[in-house]
Amino acid sequence: MLSFIYCGHCGQHVAPEQAGQPNQPAVWREKNQVDNTEEPWRIATCPKCRKPMLYRDGGPPEVFPPAWPATLSEHVPAAIREEGQEAIRCLAGCTWRAAAMMARRALEAACADKGADKGMLGEKLGKLKAEGFLTGRLLEQADMLKVVGNAAAHGGPPISQEDAETTLRVMVRVLEELYDDEKILADIKAKHARKKS
Repeated sequence: MLSFIYCGHCGQHVAPEQAGQPNQPAVWREKNQVDNTEEPWRIATCPKCRKPMLYRDGGPPEVFPPAWPATLSEHVPAAIREEGQEAIRCLAGCTWRAAAMMARRALEAACADKGADKGMLGEKLGKLKAEGFLTGRLLEQADMLKVVGNAAAHGGPPISQEDAETTLRVMVRVLEELYDDEKILADIKAKHARKKS
């Protein structure tokens, strides 16, 4: 059973209060379509905002409603999106080092996808900025993510909850700028071109 989770209502990191009796907690069972097993979800209340929540008991950490985006944008390529979502699941499961490492992996994959696949992560991010994919301010933030990601991957000071949360915020923002902003701009250009013709 998870001891701490993020509440999807208030965003606080809390120990959920179980619904039901101490010897008989309230559980909702979801049938796994692949192997026909049942996956139990605990029914609980946030002790801070008093709103209800579900969280998976066993298996990958999962909370509903999610405090972080349940899924990253559909414009992010599937393999990169999966790495980013794994970082989010690690954060929900309170594994700060794993969350930071997966966020760094998602950034590395996004850099490679945009053609920046040589050198260290900082050099790759610099190339993306030089090519107009990233703003200067976002590059600074991503550079911070690189430092925390390096500490997570190669040893160094412990990764705190705050480090992991900040790292994921930056990862989400970088992926939005690389993929969502590009799609929005392409859509605007296409509409403009249609109006001209």
